[in-house]
Amino acid sequence: MVELEPQLARVCPHEGRVTKLRSSLQLHLEADRLSAEEAHSLAGKLMFLTTSMFGNLGRAALMPIYSRAHGLQEINGHDQLNTGLRDALRPSWRT
Repeated sequence: MVELEPQLARVCPHEGRVTKLRSSLQLHLEADRLSAEEAHSLAGKLMFLTTSMFGNLGRAALMPIYSRAHGLQEINGHDQLNTGLRDALRPSWRT
């Protein structure tokens, strides 16, 4: 969503999209699993959101998810999360 004011332009993600992404991230963290297919889908959604909000600034944080999507972080074919994926999935809004 874009809000325009005389001295300000504000870009905000749609709250429903944010809610769905948060829920998806939490489910993967709780299950401690992320398949390559799920990583591919999640990476695309997160890249769209971060690019629209921050340009290329958020790309580095998504690299573990992209690595899993391309099969670079699978451990003997298992979908279990590793430290990099847990950190990438853990919301920064959570303390």
